[in-house]
Amino acid sequence: MIALAGFMSAVMALVLLFMRRHYPPSIRGVGGWAAAPLLWLLSTVLFGARGAIPDWLGLVLANQLLVLGSVTYY
Repeated sequence: MIALAGFMSAVMALVLLFMRRHYPPSIRGVGGWAAAPLLWLLSTVLFGARGAIPDWLGLVLANQLLVLGSVTYY
């Protein structure tokens, strides 16, 4: 399940990056929207590595990246 969430975040980031290339420069913010799923992807990787990495990485940093990605969308 965690791998699927990470894969979907990566696909969403790629779609938004391609959209950014084709949108007019007057429309700002698409780059931030593309960064949010990348933050979610990194968060998902850290959540998936729990037990193999220290807790401050697998819990604290992963949750912070998840919230930061959500705030970036806003």
